[in-house]
Amino acid sequence: MVNWEERWINNETQWDQGQKHPSLYKVLTSTLKTIDGETFSFQNKGIETAIVPGAGTSYDLMSMTEVKSLKNAISLDISPTAVKTANAFLENHRVALKEQNQNCNVKAVEMDFFSDSCLKYTNDTLKNVGLIFDYTFLCAINPDMRKAWAAQYINILKGSSSKNKYLIVQVFPIVKYLPRHENGGGPPFVVTLEDVQTLFKDSPLKMIYKDDNPPVLQKERKEITTIWKFI
Repeated sequence: MVNWEERWINNETQWDQGQKHPSLYKVLTSTLKTIDGETFSFQNKGIETAIVPGAGTSYDLMSMTEVKSLKNAISLDISPTAVKTANAFLENHRVALKEQNQNCNVKAVEMDFFSDSCLKYTNDTLKNVGLIFDYTFLCAINPDMRKAWAAQYINILKGSSSKNKYLIVQVFPIVKYLPRHENGGGPPFVVTLEDVQTLFKDSPLKMIYKDDNPPVLQKERKEITTIWKFI
């Protein structure tokens, strides 16, 4: 098990790209065409609360505030140092955040995503989570925790009072082989679209959108953007 707080204290955060993910910005600000051929936009879904688990510095909250109905954009991280770093970053960008959405509360919260207290926070305190973004979180956890990852997302959305509920999963890293994984090493651990589909098979989450060639932070990376609707 990785000690994420130790990684942050020692500045071993090579996964930190220093900017928001362009694919998240695209899907939040564009009119999309779903797998069924229907038009779709996050701007007319009345979503009031969004969360980003395992968010680190929380750059992607800068994109979340583009959803004008949002009143809460919250990142979650288990590392106190990551949360402190994120809140400092958000404070430095407070003016820009307010210009994008003056009614949105934006902050990072220290939280173990897999804990009962996280579910209590999302369902009892926030109450109406309608949008979740997962990028470098699934690939960071041990593969034997993936079923718990999927179950927690389902429980969060199931307990939410939001009329519309969506999970955006940025499938990454899609590679056949990572040299340091010979003996199950990682993170990051390889993730495929099939892995995510298997995790949500026979669940209330249905994939409604897929982009096999989304904008990415590094051109050599292969990623897939997926949007799942809680039915």
